[in-house]
Amino acid sequence: MMGMVDKGDKLDAKGLNILQRTGTLPEVWIPSGEIRDKRELPRSRMLLVRQRRRLKQRVLSNLCNTTS
Repeated sequence: MMGMVDKGDKLDAKGLNILQRTGTLPEVWIPSGEIRDKRELPRSRMLLVRQRRRLKQRVLSNLCNTTS
């Protein structure tokens, strides 16, 4: 195809090497442990809400099956 570049790990590594040597490699921001912990709270809550919903559904299903 026209305009396609043969891209691969070696080419990527070479490009990153050039950026590093010239000092133009962008810096990556890594959040602190406190920020990561704060981000984890909503994820944990969502997981617990899902588990609670599943358990309620199982209980209701078992109740319906035993009364039938």
